[in-house]
Amino acid sequence: MKLNISESDNSLDFNLALSVAPYFRLTETKVVQIVEYIKLTVSDWNKIADKYKIPKVG
Repeated sequence: MKLNISESDNSLDFNLALSVAPYFRLTETKVVQIVEYIKLTVSDWNKIADKYKIPKVG
């Protein structure tokens, strides 16, 4: 079992996600919308983690 984004790559790269969009029947426009939504959603994760005293890892 693999958790790769493509058949050979599991890096966290938005361009990689865009390149495999056709496998999921997503248009480039839809992928860009999804990526922007994710970026907005996680943009304040540091502040939220601090608020709930979630320790940093690594």
